[in-house]
Amino acid sequence: LAELVLVKEFEPGENVVKVEEKPDSMLVIVDGTFAVKASSMGEETELFRIERGDAFGDVVLAMGDQKRASSLDCVYQGRAILITKANIDTVTVGRSGHFWREVYHSMADRVESCRPLQPDL
Repeated sequence: LAELVLVKEFEPGENVVKVEEKPDSMLVIVDGTFAVKASSMGEETELFRIERGDAFGDVVLAMGDQKRASSLDCVYQGRAILITKANIDTVTVGRSGHFWREVYHSMADRVESCRPLQPDL
């Protein structure tokens, strides 16, 4: 999978993902800050921000035919690993449930190791 993915750079203010797009990829944030937003009654609201080690689009990608319910904008210059559905399919065809449990545990460990340590208060 590492050989198939692409690292993309984003500038502040850049729209990375639009609401209602049909998902064909997910992102894992390498650095920078990104705002997850939703629209309601014509107004866009920032829901939360994601940073290093966070993922965006993995759930909706796994759901298949769903459209994206939120958008993603770059707040502070950043980079993200772009993983397409085609990349995932290439690596995972014919894998068992045990394989997927191991993948999820590995991903959780990796994300946790990317988070900066919080100082004791």
